[in-house]
Amino acid sequence: MHRCLLVIGILLATMLAGVAADPGDYEAYVAARDQTIAAIADEYGLDAGYLAQVNRVGANDPLRDGQMIIIPGDSPAAAPRPEQAEDTDPAEPRRTAPANNMVQGKLGAVVTETKIYAQPGPGQVLFDKAKPGTELLVLGMAGDYYGIMMADGNIGYLPKKTVGLTERFIAVERPAPPPPPADPEVSPLIETAFEYIGIPYRYGGHLPKNVDCSLLVQTVFSRHNLKLPRVAADQYNVGKPVPVQELQSGDRLYFYNRARTKIGHTGLYIGEGRFIHASSNRGKVAVDALDDPTYWSIYAGARR
Repeated sequence: MHRCLLVIGILLATMLAGVAADPGDYEAYVAARDQTIAAIADEYGLDAGYLAQVNRVGANDPLRDGQMIIIPGDSPAAAPRPEQAEDTDPAEPRRTAPANNMVQGKLGAVVTETKIYAQPGPGQVLFDKAKPGTELLVLGMAGDYYGIMMADGNIGYLPKKTVGLTERFIAVERPAPPPPPADPEVSPLIETAFEYIGIPYRYGGHLPKNVDCSLLVQTVFSRHNLKLPRVAADQYNVGKPVPVQELQSGDRLYFYNRARTKIGHTGLYIGEGRFIHASSNRGKVAVDALDDPTYWSIYAGARR
């Protein structure tokens, strides 16, 4: 079944004037009430004065709840923050999760009729004919493809050459996940995964003492004679994409890192809208809800 495109004109919530930057070379950050530019700059390891100048606000002025702050790609940056490392639980920065479950990107429009794919390259088609003039929320780049928001909350990809990208930043509310389907039985994979409940989380972990998210998924599948790569971003490229409406117990779930630049977290769907994962936020293997805005706002898709 083909997915619907997200119609930006209907769901548009916030629009800002663009900041001069290369297409895709930005991040749009949604501030919490009374947060400051200085605090955001510290969180990203950036120069607060530069960030304040770009956004035309004082570095220590309290921001509005939901106010969008633009972080251009040319921002003077320090070393990457630990929570942005591969295979870390994106729930850790829960205190600064996007307000009202908003997703930010650049406004674009189809200029040449094209297909939209499940991955950045020819393969499974999500949408047969995206017509010229169709507005899109462009989330980022992957090689020669732009990643866009689909109406079901998943990510689709289409060739850059088929899209006209503006410099306008917009924010829309991520489509709500559908009610979870009934799960008549629990996958043997999930029965195995629950053997690890409570095992301490550690990035780059080594079982049986500790584990990280991708090692947990890899180990569970290995015990059922199914091979997966070690890193979540590589695992994401293995298997068939599964629409969220068709999730089954044992499907692999993948999430972007906070900057939405790459896949940074994974878990296993257990049914009834929940998933099991090695969580750095909880410090152990635990169960969380997929429709928790912290996770749903950075959900990338599922693989089977």
